[in-house]
Amino acid sequence: MPPITGKTGLLGVMGWPVAHSRSPQMHAAAIAAAGLDLVYVALPVKPENLADAVRGLRALGFRGCNATLPHKVALLELMDELSPAARGIGAVNTIEFREDGRLIGHNTDADGALDALERETGVRAAGGEVVVLGAGGAARAVCWGAAARGAARVTLVNRTAEKAQALAREIAGHHPGTEFRVLSRPTAAELAETRIVFQMTSLGMKPDDPLALDPALLPGNAVGLEAVYSPLETPWLLAARKLGLQVTDGLAMLVEQGARSFEIWTGGKADRDAMRHALGGPPAR
Repeated sequence: MPPITGKTGLLGVMGWPVAHSRSPQMHAAAIAAAGLDLVYVALPVKPENLADAVRGLRALGFRGCNATLPHKVALLELMDELSPAARGIGAVNTIEFREDGRLIGHNTDADGALDALERETGVRAAGGEVVVLGAGGAARAVCWGAAARGAARVTLVNRTAEKAQALAREIAGHHPGTEFRVLSRPTAAELAETRIVFQMTSLGMKPDDPLALDPALLPGNAVGLEAVYSPLETPWLLAARKLGLQVTDGLAMLVEQGARSFEIWTGGKADRDAMRHALGGPPAR
């Protein structure tokens, strides 16, 4: 690692808490691979201090900053401009500090998930049926992204139908060309046309968690992405692969999201292999 000097550019990630974030490791690898004079640090910011923190980062000359829970939605009101993804998803996970002082809010969650899956499977959302498990923030991003890329139908599978229905109505209002439906206990017949499934719940982080969806209900040619990356091989991922389904692990999505942020800030290409290696993950499938 080169020495930090008065010319070293500043990047970071804000959250509360944020000590658990693996983004500093991942971005340090991208910075080293690109040979840039930058440093990326974790920034613990309490929710009540968010506005002051953003002003402080701008005053300190930060190049960019990621945001994690609980700040993604609150940042919307603090930006000078929002990317179409940030506006559509209703959350900011990447702040771009422009030289003219303007703050541009981006969201790389949707593209991170969709591009990670496409990179490893070659399957695109356009024209197909996408199944999204869950109805939280990650599910919202993927629903918006799949519809924006021309998915024919997006099916939300969630135990609480009301929450999923509200999400479906909201996203459908912005993407009338995509059909939306909500299922609580889907059957194999209802999922027979599934091309892509995104596991966007937190189920799988604990060893006794139930499966978000029995992968046996999916057609044999479906591909999937598991959002959970700790553990890397979740019960859902292992069960799906045992049935012969091609499933991308959560590190691929984490790396792709981070790579897109890095490219917004630097204008260069992020070394995704170096980023994944820094996180201790095996090479991409």
